[in-house]
Amino acid sequence: MSTHPDAAVFAARRARYLERLGDDAALLVAPHHAHRNADAEYRYRQSSDLVYLTGWEDPEAVALFRPKSETPYVLFVQPKDPEREVWTGIRPGVVGAKELHGADAAFPIHELASRLPTLLFGYGTLHYRPGDDAGMDRTVFGAIRGMAKPAARNGGEIPWRYAEPSRLVGELRLRKGPEELERLRMAARISAEAHVLAMGEGRPGVGEYELDALIDGHFRKRGGNAPGYTTIVGGGANAQQVAAAFRIITADPNVKGILVNIFGGIMKCDTIANGVIAAVKEVGLQVPLVVRLAGTNVELGRKILAESGLDVVGVGDLDEAAEAIVSAVKARGT
Repeated sequence: MSTHPDAAVFAARRARYLERLGDDAALLVAPHHAHRNADAEYRYRQSSDLVYLTGWEDPEAVALFRPKSETPYVLFVQPKDPEREVWTGIRPGVVGAKELHGADAAFPIHELASRLPTLLFGYGTLHYRPGDDAGMDRTVFGAIRGMAKPAARNGGEIPWRYAEPSRLVGELRLRKGPEELERLRMAARISAEAHVLAMGEGRPGVGEYELDALIDGHFRKRGGNAPGYTTIVGGGANAQQVAAAFRIITADPNVKGILVNIFGGIMKCDTIANGVIAAVKEVGLQVPLVVRLAGTNVELGRKILAESGLDVVGVGDLDEAAEAIVSAVKARGT
């Protein structure tokens, strides 16, 4: 969602995180903004851990946490650049990092290498994940190597132990606050709305890319900035999957009949019909079965059901299907 909790929520999260760090420092790094081609970029997705603690959504950012110091929360961010902001949107900059995101200190990202030695001095353990970004590794480890001689000469700790940064943040994220639960509920409602929209638009001739665009568009229209995971528009089934579903359903002794409502778009109706027949034979279904088929190759699918010799009724209308299953159950006297 694009609207974050208020600043007090992030401040409380950081306070818990700093307490858990104890005498350790932590460096959380924003992922690169990947270029698609030339100067065109893919839509940006911030690191979940970084945004959880800071609310910062822009690229080229590093959050440094220094417990028990005068500046325990330091942000390195993109500086203001009016020319670039015409194309990429307004950058909060160093001032925004402090005023909007609560940083105790903030600096332009290009000052990271020069400031890290001073800021990390006195910490023997650094929560940092090497290997994600070779350039950042050179900056971080170069800064630490530069601290070695002064530390040996003057005394004092420098980072020589490393810990996985997501462990502590992950433990915090496991326990949801009231504002997070409400956002999860809202996200679930929006997701359900988008799925219903996609189901309503699914019909022969509609491409998967069109449904994908519809889903993504609804997410953004309702306030989300992107899906939580990549939208997958597709379909598929086989006799074993259908048979497994029948077994689960008929395990309940109160089930007296089954109505299957199918729209065959990606999966064609004849393929679905053959799968249903194979599943009925495999399971030895003992309750009435009505299959409502619509979509691609629907007439062939109904013909396959009708000629199967099994107690399976194929219809094309959902109301007709409802009436048919009620009648079939009543006829069985169950």
